Amino acid sequence: MRTSDAFTKTMAIKTVLKWSSIEIEGSTLYASSGKSIYCSTDNGKSWKKIATLTSDISSFSVNANIIAAVTSSAIFVSRDGGKSFNS
Repeated sequence: MRTSDAFTKTMAIKTVLKWSSIEIEGSTLYASSGKSIYCSTDNGKSWKKIATLTSDISSFSVNANIIAAVTSSAIFVSRDGGKSFNS
């Protein structure tokens, strides 16, 4: 679900992927599903895979400078918008 008014109105984000977590930075949505991280710049209408890690992502966080993803074996960090990750 997506809202921009503190849940007064909501909109379903339709996708075949099963999200485990979702974050927003500016106007970009980031979401994890399994081992992959996706982004959407059109309010969730379409998604682009930006990374696939070595194991399932249990949680992740995004801000203007960093994407951090936690798996069962490592913490992965990207400082270039998801183009590369280091553990």
